Amino acid sequence: MSDRALCEPVEMPPGMEASASAVALGAEAGEAGRFTHFHDVAEIVLFDRVRGAFVVEGERLDLSDGDVVFVPSMRTHDFELAAGAKAWTLVYVDPFVVEALGSWRRPARVRPDAATRARLSTLAGWLEAGADAATRRNLAELMLRALADQPRVEAGRAEATD
Repeated sequence: MSDRALCEPVEMPPGMEASASAVALGAEAGEAGRFTHFHDVAEIVLFDRVRGAFVVEGERLDLSDGDVVFVPSMRTHDFELAAGAKAWTLVYVDPFVVEALGSWRRPARVRPDAATRARLSTLAGWLEAGADAATRRNLAELMLRALADQPRVEAGRAEATD
């Protein structure tokens, strides 16, 4: 197997600046194998149930239930997930939306408080349910703004803010 990162293409229709999809695996699910990759969109992953690590540009950040991961566009990353039940929501965001906010330049693991986590889940649910282009952009911006004030560990830094 190659040790080079692969480009994982993410297709969003023209004008769609954000999308979301939920993933749930049962107790019989095995370990998630390594798939070091990058893509042209930014990625937010809301982990409901997880044990493992977020691996980004050679650094491992432990993951636990309720964590949120942010990966900017074109950053090499991977997840090492333990066997057993797992659930998360994957949100893809156009990099121009992220850039316009200016607060998210580095990959990060975020541990939001319970109220913020509930808001993020609601926003992701609305995004997954479908909406017009302007609403999708607004939902993605709200998610990024909500995460910006929460404790985060950025790749290459200790507990920090931007």
